[in-house]
Amino acid sequence: MARKKIEQNLLLALHDAMVSQAKAIGLETISRPAALQSPRQRSKTVLRELTGQISEPRDFSMGDLESLYVDHHAILIAPLPVAPSSNGVDECLARWINHSAIALTDVPAEYRNDLNLILVGPLGSAQNQSWREVMMRVERDEAVCRKMVWLPDSAAKLTTSAEEFCERTFLARPWRTLRHSAVSPVIDPLGTMAAGDALAEEWLALINSQSDEIDDLVKSLVESFRKTQPS
Repeated sequence: MARKKIEQNLLLALHDAMVSQAKAIGLETISRPAALQSPRQRSKTVLRELTGQISEPRDFSMGDLESLYVDHHAILIAPLPVAPSSNGVDECLARWINHSAIALTDVPAEYRNDLNLILVGPLGSAQNQSWREVMMRVERDEAVCRKMVWLPDSAAKLTTSAEEFCERTFLARPWRTLRHSAVSPVIDPLGTMAAGDALAEEWLALINSQSDEIDDLVKSLVESFRKTQPS
């Protein structure tokens, strides 16, 4: 029972982090829509094409997952098993792929083109190499829908861990905080290269502050360069 409670808290933590991030960037959300939580199989033909089977998943309860709509995206948040064994992960993945396929026959058309299945590892799995290998394998699987894996950090860092995961999703807005996170060398290579170079830093500042008039920008850049040259 304690393990189940921890699992539900992890799913809820990620759900709440995604809702918070969506609202921060002005996107509308709908939490726990019936078509995702407990979808009805609308078409056995579609389901067969998606999964190769028509049997509905067994042993579901409402507490097994969280879900939401964000803008035109549909999101399922579901648990992975407690251990990273191949058999356990594969069985769990098949279950949630089947659930996702049924959901695709039931969700409104505006959400059908971008169903995201987010699978959540156990608490503290973030630094575990075996779980990281599971993450890479699962995220390569493109059957039925896009898949992502959240490996939570320790309980003390749970909120931060969930927020950092959101930065891997469509909710990320890296251009708002180019130098804020550890990934800035990837998304802002020029900013990193300019560090410690006074001229380069001034040029980047000019580029960011100037109007769209290219002639004005060129004049400012040339003038800045001339100031650095010996007289």
